[in-house]
Amino acid sequence: MLKAISTGALIAALATMVRGEGDPRLIEPHTTGARLMLYRPGLLTYDNYGLEGYRTWPRNVITRTANPVYDEFGDFLVNGVEVYHLRENRRFDDPAQVFSGSTIAKPNNYEGFLNRLMVADDSYNNWQTRLIIGDRIRTHFSPLILDLAALNGIRWDLANERHNFSVLASRMDKPVLSREDATALSTAAFAAYLMGGHWQWNWRTIDLSTSYVNLFRIDTRSPPDWNGMKGQLPNRVQVIDYLVVRIEDTSPLDGNGARIFDVDILLNGERRDDIESFITRHNTEDFNPNFPNKDFFFKRPIPPYVEVLKGHRLGTYPLQTPEPDGSFRADGKDYVLFWFPLPEEEEVVSVSFEALLSGNYRVSVSEIYAVDPRESRNEPAQRNRATFYKSLAGSKGRGSAGADVEQIRFSYGRQTGLTLAGLGLSTDVKGFRFKGEWAHSFNFLQYPVHDHRGQRHDRSGHAYLLNIEREFTPKIAVGGELFRLSPEYRTQLSVTDLTLGAYAASGTGPFAGELGSTDESLNNTLDLNTVDDNDDKDPFPDDFFIPSFEDQNGVFPGLDKDQDGTPDTNRNRNQVPDYFEPFLLYDVNPDDFDYGDDLNNNGVIDVRENDNKPDYPYDLNRKGYHLFVRFQPQRTLELTLGRYDMEAIWGGQRADVWYAKAEYQRRFGSWGEVRAVDFLKRVQDDIPDGVFRFGDVANFDIFNPRATIETFVEDELLMRDSAVNTAFIDFAFRGVRNLFVGANLKFEVNQQLSAKSRDNAIQLWTSVLRADYRWRLGGLEVSPRYKLMLRRRTDDAGRIQPASEVFGFPMLVADFKFTERTFLRGGVQGLSMLPSIYRNGQNEDQDYNTRDALFMLVNRFEYAGFDMALTAGYEISRRRMKDRTRKFEDINFEQFFIRMVVGLEPVQ
Repeated sequence: MLKAISTGALIAALATMVRGEGDPRLIEPHTTGARLMLYRPGLLTYDNYGLEGYRTWPRNVITRTANPVYDEFGDFLVNGVEVYHLRENRRFDDPAQVFSGSTIAKPNNYEGFLNRLMVADDSYNNWQTRLIIGDRIRTHFSPLILDLAALNGIRWDLANERHNFSVLASRMDKPVLSREDATALSTAAFAAYLMGGHWQWNWRTIDLSTSYVNLFRIDTRSPPDWNGMKGQLPNRVQVIDYLVVRIEDTSPLDGNGARIFDVDILLNGERRDDIESFITRHNTEDFNPNFPNKDFFFKRPIPPYVEVLKGHRLGTYPLQTPEPDGSFRADGKDYVLFWFPLPEEEEVVSVSFEALLSGNYRVSVSEIYAVDPRESRNEPAQRNRATFYKSLAGSKGRGSAGADVEQIRFSYGRQTGLTLAGLGLSTDVKGFRFKGEWAHSFNFLQYPVHDHRGQRHDRSGHAYLLNIEREFTPKIAVGGELFRLSPEYRTQLSVTDLTLGAYAASGTGPFAGELGSTDESLNNTLDLNTVDDNDDKDPFPDDFFIPSFEDQNGVFPGLDKDQDGTPDTNRNRNQVPDYFEPFLLYDVNPDDFDYGDDLNNNGVIDVRENDNKPDYPYDLNRKGYHLFVRFQPQRTLELTLGRYDMEAIWGGQRADVWYAKAEYQRRFGSWGEVRAVDFLKRVQDDIPDGVFRFGDVANFDIFNPRATIETFVEDELLMRDSAVNTAFIDFAFRGVRNLFVGANLKFEVNQQLSAKSRDNAIQLWTSVLRADYRWRLGGLEVSPRYKLMLRRRTDDAGRIQPASEVFGFPMLVADFKFTERTFLRGGVQGLSMLPSIYRNGQNEDQDYNTRDALFMLVNRFEYAGFDMALTAGYEISRRRMKDRTRKFEDINFEQFFIRMVVGLEPVQ
């Protein structure tokens, strides 16, 4: 009996340990006191809450499904639930009931309780370590190797005073981003993994680092021998019907172009003269409004295979005929396609090409493959799809069409993997600053054939940079840059996989509403890059294959001077620049009305550029140097003289610039400050640098922000041979209490010196004047404001659209504080007798007046330990065109809104 009692006591003690001190008491259902009974008393005992108080069940959502969790050896880990699981299964004895695959599990608690982020930490002696699992882990090894705003995966860091180690892993092509993803994406037979490591050693002022990154595809149904770090295509691939070779002009504005004398195909290493290609000519601006190739949403071009193949079969599509000397020309925006049909009844394990070319050319290849091989080759719309072009060769330096004929050979394959390795060294000691990086990429490819029989080959490229600056005295410094990024250097793995349709599968796909279909939105292809395009350096990449994961509030580079994480020109995060919106436009200016260096000579301030390229420190396919000397004769004045010479490795375009820059800044105590800049440069630049820009403010519907779109603007190369001077002065006056007056003036002249444009001058004048005064009485604050913007642009040759514009924005804004937490705010922009105006001296038909009003109630409060804010208000916008024949462009807009915001950090 005593033994039974001691056993029961032990069970009760263990139950107490498991449940916790404050939980409702549980009993063993089949044990009452010291004897086993058939009686089942239930799980709870009687408690009287009169004295003890009511103890609620734990509110934590995790305990609703909490159970003891044990490791694979059966040892107890924790009383809880699983929140993350990554595994890869392989079974090679071919049982039909067993499925091999890569699996990621992120149950509901991963999102609901852990906010999709876990950080484990530990220490040993002087070592500290963190293990991070999350969906958006900021990770940077090197700007040449790995720079990701939001790594979805695992990162482990280990560090002491001198050594820093990082290791990471991610399944990049099929990340599980929400609980809805699990059905379609958690388990996959094919996947693309990112694995990498970084080591950095610090000794005094020296930092030495090395990085290794491997991005590779896997087929979990293949033995491990087939899945090395070079990666592996799926064991079943699509049949290739055609390979299309594209040859284009890499210097489309110089009139030189490319000349193609011959292109031959080699199958399995043997030249095949029996395979006759046909040749077509196209233009980059051509498009079929019906989009028969389903390429409306594609971000990169594909061959127009449906029109060409069907038209060639019927004899209705025009074929390109050779020049009298037997060659074909690719000039300007025209390019030439060579269509090679592959034999149907012959096994092909490798394909390469030989081409006889001259001039400035780039060669790329696309494959036309069968998604439905049951269909006839005569029905390309139903049978085929086309991959994006892959660049494989280019002319080195600048050539002349018809001269310097060369023969090149290149092979075709799909990417299976990518390996990056690099070294870095930096120091800063006694006025000497040095930074150097070297990186090499190994691009592994394989011709797609069933059962992995395709021949492998690889392409490699390298990149390096050196930055040096020496400060001889506090007033004199010299420096320079040397860099080269090979056109064959790669940080991107392109994965073409028909199983990607799971992303948008009707009913089960987690992104069906966003992507439509991966066929028509992504071309069944994912571009996985270890270096993000993230021009505004926020937590979201500018471009991602899942729309909800990329930047949702617009890309506003270089405009977060106060470093609060919100662009200064988009404080309401609505994808519309604030300088297009009422009231918000008072504090910010469009690009033309501000100053910034323009070192790539495309007419856009460098720090505000939004391109569509990875954020390498220099563009790919560039080599060059930069030398400068800097003087500071007095504390408020800085002078810089320099030269930089940059060249495109493929194509030979060049940017050669000599420059002188003077910058003066001075603060006059509490009275204000002044800044003046003059930048003079002699430019010879024919390298195009197109960027994305919002609609031009001259023709933009400034009070209808819902019409805003951002479009890609090509570089017109207006500084191919020019002397350019930009002068800018900006001052602010604060010498009278509660009064602010600010103004700037910018004048830029581009004196073109080339033979075609000699003595032509393009001039731009802009000016901004703004003033406001704050008047307070008790809890009331009233602020009248006015902003005036002027712009004038001329071009003697008439190539650039002239402009002569005036913008005027009178405002009256008032705040009334009811309590410390509740405010009433209201404002009008444009009054009945003094409206906001836009006047166009070049086209008076575009003149209009506007009036806007905004009234809202703001309440800030705390709830459940968090800061919260409630806003409710009413907005009115009116626009009236001066030319009443255009009254259909008037705007009459009103909206009511209620908004609740909760802080993400608890109140301290």
